[in-house]
Amino acid sequence: MKRPPTTDLKFPLKYEKGKRFITRKDSTKEAVRPFDALCNDLYGSKFRQYYLGKFPNSDEKVIQKLVQKRVEEMKQIFREKGFDQQDYEQCCNHYDQMKGRAPRKKVRKRLDAMSLPKMTNTEEDKDLARGLMLIREHNLAKKSSSGGLKVDKTS
Repeated sequence: MKRPPTTDLKFPLKYEKGKRFITRKDSTKEAVRPFDALCNDLYGSKFRQYYLGKFPNSDEKVIQKLVQKRVEEMKQIFREKGFDQQDYEQCCNHYDQMKGRAPRKKVRKRLDAMSLPKMTNTEEDKDLARGLMLIREHNLAKKSSSGGLKVDKTS
């Protein structure tokens, strides 16, 4: 699902709808785990730094409980009030920066007239193009003579 542009949305966004749009999932059930990961990453790190500065000598488990409590409070605020435009854009940007969460880019191979990848005009690329051309001609000659492409076995 593509994320709609912010100009088309009416703010404040309802919690369920905002969660689906931020995570680009089709259902609210699918969006639960990615949104929880986003909240833990975005708000958990901020609150953790805050509590480490405030209580430098405290136990890690205590800080983790405080952080989890504050993250749940943030989720509850979103449930009650929804997402305003600033929060929505911040969450979208942070979600896209998280590892493995950004939309996939389709890589287009650019081919020339001979169905070879386009190369730049450096000497190394020219040598590589010549080698690819020789391999392609060799394969085409084998294919036309034997009816099918056979791979030579090396021992």
